[in-house]
Amino acid sequence: MPSPVFLVEGQTEKLFIEQVCPGTKILRLEINGRNVAIDAVVARAASLIRLQQGRTSPSIILFDREDRAEPASFIAQEVSTKLSQILPAERIVVGVADRMIENWILADWESLRSLAPNLPQAPATTDGLNGNAVLRRLLSNYSKTLDGPKLLRSARATFIQLQSQSFAAFRTQLTVTCPWLYR
Repeated sequence: MPSPVFLVEGQTEKLFIEQVCPGTKILRLEINGRNVAIDAVVARAASLIRLQQGRTSPSIILFDREDRAEPASFIAQEVSTKLSQILPAERIVVGVADRMIENWILADWESLRSLAPNLPQAPATTDGLNGNAVLRRLLSNYSKTLDGPKLLRSARATFIQLQSQSFAAFRTQLTVTCPWLYR
């Protein structure tokens, strides 16, 4: 039975998945940002999936909405639809963090508070915020690649799902065995 492959946007996501799903294959999309067209993301993902030649399944794609005007759910559906047209036999899961992976860290405010006890009250919603900027404001020495994976790993997926529609939509599609998903 093939094992999953994660296609992720950046180093933070890669390091996080290495820690919570050890032994899972992870490839970097190395393409995203506020000016990158969705078709470019689709083309890159399709290319990486083809290179797997059926050795992996499902292909789990995770990237950030960034500053795109479209909602994360729309982007995820668009990528999924386009990839299913290009690669109809592949099982593909698409997750789009709204706006960035740091927003999922913020969604478990209580876990974050255990690391930084003097945090203000939690925001009403975390999706759509500039999560990186919020974390830099809250945690004076925040480093995206050093602290981001650790903070996300300490967050609880069940709590994130309650606060983040983008995470909830992603998590409900996942069938991989990563214990972190069930905390």
